Amino acid sequence: MPALYSLLDKPSVLALGIAALLSSATTLAVGTIELRLNGEPLANQQVTDYLDGSRSRYTTDADGRFEFPHGCLGMEYTDASGVGYRMLRFCGVSSDVPVYKFDLTKTVTLSGRIELDELCQSDCHLRFLNLDTGLELNTGTGLTVNAWHTFSQTLSAGRYRIILESSNWPTPGSEYLIDSVGVDARDGSVSDIALSVSRITQRNRFGSTPPRADLIRVEHTDNARFSLIKGAPGAAQPLVPVSVLNVQTGQALTGASESDGSFELRFFAPPGSYIQVTQDPHAVAYNGFTSSNPSTVIKVPAELSTHTISTAQRLNQGSKTPLARDLEIKGGFDPGVAWLYGELNTTSWGAGSSGELSGQMEILSRNLTAETLVELQSGSAYLEQVINHKGEQKAAAPEGSSSDMTVTGLPISRSEPEWAELINIGQIKLSNYRFIEDGKGLADWELNYTVPETYTRWNLSARSYWPGLVHEPDG
Repeated sequence: MPALYSLLDKPSVLALGIAALLSSATTLAVGTIELRLNGEPLANQQVTDYLDGSRSRYTTDADGRFEFPHGCLGMEYTDASGVGYRMLRFCGVSSDVPVYKFDLTKTVTLSGRIELDELCQSDCHLRFLNLDTGLELNTGTGLTVNAWHTFSQTLSAGRYRIILESSNWPTPGSEYLIDSVGVDARDGSVSDIALSVSRITQRNRFGSTPPRADLIRVEHTDNARFSLIKGAPGAAQPLVPVSVLNVQTGQALTGASESDGSFELRFFAPPGSYIQVTQDPHAVAYNGFTSSNPSTVIKVPAELSTHTISTAQRLNQGSKTPLARDLEIKGGFDPGVAWLYGELNTTSWGAGSSGELSGQMEILSRNLTAETLVELQSGSAYLEQVINHKGEQKAAAPEGSSSDMTVTGLPISRSEPEWAELINIGQIKLSNYRFIEDGKGLADWELNYTVPETYTRWNLSARSYWPGLVHEPDG
């Protein structure tokens, strides 16, 4: 009978699905805002909403907080020396989030000139995107009647992408125009910014060059499995949004490159992880990701034989965390992840093959303490066809199915029901849970697998599902 090959040493390793039943009850005031200055709460100070025509004033409490009654805000503060600080506009304040946190930075002025080789055929507007906060300011230009536009805007200090874009509603038309320039204004105001835009040189608005994988490396930092994803100079374009995605867990984070194209992001990337790195030259991607953005995928090396099988997944199966661009403002609700690893005896399986796989599973959750009640449950393990005998890709879940990468925030649906795609090869059993420290637990796992005799040659990845890893709900 033809041999049955496994791709367990490829990007789809042994994927782990774990459901955590966590609940909490929180009752806080609607529209609670926390302002910080130099990383500390701005306590007992008067601040002004500069976006409000009446310039409404508010007084922060000892925690730097106050209640805000509107949906959009733009706060500024002036210290005793007359130095001004502000944040850019944010909209969407509601009771869904317990507290919104914003950093105030010194005010700076960005000024310069934009020139076109022909007039805009539809409204052209300017976006001043703060790459450090994800907040932005939008202004008009008058470029439908003049081929040049000068600007001078008071903003919060930081790295910026200044984007000129014509109307793209409902979709970009033949007269669509976009271009941008990066500015580093962390140390003060910047003048004489120049942007010359020509329709002749218009290119793909999402860019066409991915970050350079050969200039990106991953450095582990601690036992929480967080790592530093570092891009050397030239790894990305200068001063553009850079996003990373763990293709196994769906977790995502957006940062920015420096003026030399280098970047550094702290991210969950244990050995064996596959990380998608994306750059967005004109900052047009939703939530830092789009299927049109150029990306590259890097593998975090698994140097130990005990990490031959290595994968991780959220404890709650889906995203309950705000969009990556809003994490610093809203915080997160994700209860954590489980990282499963072990040794693989062989990468070549035939129909009727059987054997035993085993290893350990680290449970990483901010909800985990010595008093947490943890119930371990068994689950089914499956083989999933990735590439058929014709070389056609048939499935890629969970890779690419992240809810962080969709406009709706919902995960991408499977093309076929699971029973039609998967081959059941046995039961995975979890045992011997032990508490290690606050935020970390450890359990053992084992799988006695048997590949059915009825299956012919496939290229496969292994997957597994648990009915649940149950935490005692938070009080």
